[in-house]
Amino acid sequence: MRPVIVGAGAGSASAERSLKRVASSRPSTLHFPALSLRLCLESVVALALLSFGAVVHAYNAFEYPRYQLDEGTYISNAWAILHGQITPYTYTYGHPPLGWLLMGLWIQVSGGFFSFGAAINSGRVFMLVIYVLSAALVYLIARRLTASPWVGLLAMALFSFSPMSIQFQREVLLDNIATFWMLLALYLLLSGASRLRFVVGGAVVFGIACLTKETMVVLLPAFILAVWRATSPSQRRFALVVFSYCSIALISSFVLFAALKGELFPTDTFLGGSNPHVSLISTLAQQAGRGSDAGSFPQQWAAWWHADEIFMIAGLVGLAGTVLMSWRWLDIRAVPLMALLYGLFLARGGVTLSYYLLPLIPLLALAVALTVYGATEAAAAAVAWITARSRAVILPVLVPVLILPLLALLTVNDLRSDQPALQLNGTTPEVSALEWVGMHVPRSAVVVANPYMWLDMRASGGLASGYGVPFDEAQTYWEVATDPAIGQTVLHNDWNNIDFVLLDPDMLADAHAFNMTLILQALQHSIAVAKFQNPLYYVTVYQVQHRSRAAA
Repeated sequence: MRPVIVGAGAGSASAERSLKRVASSRPSTLHFPALSLRLCLESVVALALLSFGAVVHAYNAFEYPRYQLDEGTYISNAWAILHGQITPYTYTYGHPPLGWLLMGLWIQVSGGFFSFGAAINSGRVFMLVIYVLSAALVYLIARRLTASPWVGLLAMALFSFSPMSIQFQREVLLDNIATFWMLLALYLLLSGASRLRFVVGGAVVFGIACLTKETMVVLLPAFILAVWRATSPSQRRFALVVFSYCSIALISSFVLFAALKGELFPTDTFLGGSNPHVSLISTLAQQAGRGSDAGSFPQQWAAWWHADEIFMIAGLVGLAGTVLMSWRWLDIRAVPLMALLYGLFLARGGVTLSYYLLPLIPLLALAVALTVYGATEAAAAAVAWITARSRAVILPVLVPVLILPLLALLTVNDLRSDQPALQLNGTTPEVSALEWVGMHVPRSAVVVANPYMWLDMRASGGLASGYGVPFDEAQTYWEVATDPAIGQTVLHNDWNNIDFVLLDPDMLADAHAFNMTLILQALQHSIAVAKFQNPLYYVTVYQVQHRSRAAA
């Protein structure tokens, strides 16, 4: 505050008026209760919406959607971590292991893999926790950027109640965990106010996001921009160096891990040696070269559009709005840039699966909320110009007036679209098949199944193993077809060494698409002994007719 130099006479009167203005602008003890009451009301409303979102996400979560292959893979990997391995089978560097390490820690504190029934149910409870934390961060980020709790509520509702949110955020996916770390890193940088510990914290958290799902690394330019905006001009160069060093050093630990194990370079290369082994570089090259047979961006875009047309249209409008506003509203630039970078990554031409949208959902929700706030600011400026009133007086009144009806309509529409997730049961065939196997199949049998069934057969307490002897010879169909340690060493490339096949539509489609010879041969020499199905899914139990039995 600049010093006021006054003299006598008229100057004294002027000084007295200035002192009165300064005194009136100082907060008195009477203002603190009002401020606390406002914050309490904001917190109560935000917690109410967050709690309602948690109830919607939790309701029917064990029945819908059906158990997926990736869910079984990650929950099985978490089990392996607790038993001294990275994965139950050969670790091929498909993803960094930090995501299922966190799942394993959750399982430890929540009572075990079967505390909630099937093993995947424990993972889905963990996803509920991740959702609550992520939704709170969406609210806080919007609140930080706009200083308006109503904008935060709108962003949180958009993030929470879309049918795509209800489905994908329930599933045990690395993308959900990585999205939480992404949001936490962004919030730390926005809250930093040039403090170095927030820059370091954001770098570490962003590195954790990349070690959870490697695709997060495409957001590095947006986070560098966020660091640039979050620090003062005198600190920017140093802050950028610190953020880049900390995040890249943490991300590169994945490469260092492969190098220390001698699995960085491919076999039969100068640095890879001649002994056969898996390779990080080979896996990355294979993933980069995957075509769109398993799912293309245009196909998934059509599916996303069909699932929630309103959210997709609003997201595109919000993205365009934030891009336009970011030319003057510099603090929000990281949000549209993150959405554009990840969108371009999905549209690059490689394989795109439906749940790859997960990191975009909070970014598009933020973009829509920020665009609505920008439009409200413009409306407040127009009203102020017409009525000759202060914009600062009009805006706090106009924001809830415009956002509350939009929030109500959005929530009602989404809940109407969420009815399948709240009513349908997709897991009954999978659960029934596991229970049937536990009662009718010998524990010594070689059972080939989808990964979502693996842990409930291999671990004591699972739906198939119960509290008796687990199925030590149960195998997942992907490893039977692709892992030489299973297909060649254990099964000797002979279908006659398989006893049962738990066939579902995923296995059948993959067996034909990827020419899984051993699986197809076992099915050709087997008969169906049980089938479990509902309108959404089916599982058929096939018993292989061995050569000796056929001859007899």
